Amino acid sequence: MQTQAKSPAFDDFYHLLTQAEVATSPAEIHGMLCGFVCVGPKLNGGFLIDILLKRLGTRPPFMLGSQGAIVGLYDVACRQLSGLQTFQLLLPDEQHELEERAEALSLWCEGFLYGLGLGESSIEDETPDIIHEALYCIAKIAKLEIIHLEVTELDKLAYDEAIEFITHAIPLIYEELIRYSVEGSTSSMYLH
Repeated sequence: MQTQAKSPAFDDFYHLLTQAEVATSPAEIHGMLCGFVCVGPKLNGGFLIDILLKRLGTRPPFMLGSQGAIVGLYDVACRQLSGLQTFQLLLPDEQHELEERAEALSLWCEGFLYGLGLGESSIEDETPDIIHEALYCIAKIAKLEIIHLEVTELDKLAYDEAIEFITHAIPLIYEELIRYSVEGSTSSMYLH
């Protein structure tokens, strides 16, 4: 049975990062953590923090107040993607302007792809086409250019559809990559 995830609100996590003088979006960090989760075994907190330090370009003092929050966010991502909780993106809520929400979504996708790459995920030719297509769409969203014009209903609809797509695609990517890594490791056990 799935439960509602208890991840920190975007604004709360943003303030935590701001206090630590980190100029990275909470959305990008959450995306990165979800990418890590998709590539396999659960990472320990120390390894996770080392990777984030490299990506964020910050020094260890940043971690003093926020290490627990980031590891906690990683644990939430693990529970969400394993199906124990409903998967949710860590994005600004509707009180924020659409441009800000769209930019955060783009950063989330960028972080996700980065997390997949750091986890040394190899998306092989044998991986189902639907995964390749989903990753292609996520890459397109990651490259989204935000133009500050008058927001239309069509823009809002496109944003909502992108959120729905990613919310469904990420658990599917997780399931397929985990299944592929298990099948790959099982078959390689017999090759000597």
